[in-house]
Amino acid sequence: HGDGELLIVANVGANDIVFSHESGSSTAGNRFILPGAASLTLSANETAIFIYDPTTTRWRLLSNI
Repeated sequence: HGDGELLIVANVGANDIVFSHESGSSTAGNRFILPGAASLTLSANETAIFIYDPTTTRWRLLSNI
């Protein structure tokens, strides 16, 4: 992952997508630091934008619409 790389996830399906805060089942570079140390659930038609932070080697939430 590159410094400042963006990841945009749009849930176009009917099922929820759940991002877990600091999930131990993911490699370090694929983990998320989420607000309140809580999981983020994207319902149908919702979008999340993440930015990669190379200092912590984690994805950070920028926006959830």
